[in-house]
Amino acid sequence: MKNKVIFNVFLREKPAMMLVSLKNAKGGIYASSLAKSIDCTYSHVVKILQEMQKAGLITFEKQGRLKLLTLTKTGAEVADRIDVIRILIEENAQEACIPGWMGRRVSDFVRLFYGDL
Repeated sequence: MKNKVIFNVFLREKPAMMLVSLKNAKGGIYASSLAKSIDCTYSHVVKILQEMQKAGLITFEKQGRLKLLTLTKTGAEVADRIDVIRILIEENAQEACIPGWMGRRVSDFVRLFYGDL
């Protein structure tokens, strides 16, 4: 059940982009900076980050009063896959620059990474 709950988090744009933003950050990032970069409220970001931490996708490192966010190895892998799917969708599944995937559906590509959901 816990895995299903965290999966549902990534069906929404903001949480997915939070992971991608963390992946693209050079080093760690603060929650307030993350909220600003994805145009989201700080309180919403913190709520989602807590779920991501419980799922083992991110870690918090305290620096004085602030917490620096970093992806775990699993979090980085999930962020990479979300980013690939985002790019695939943006480029249109028919024109994606992924060898061997011309003419395939996005659902086939998702199944490659996540298996049958």
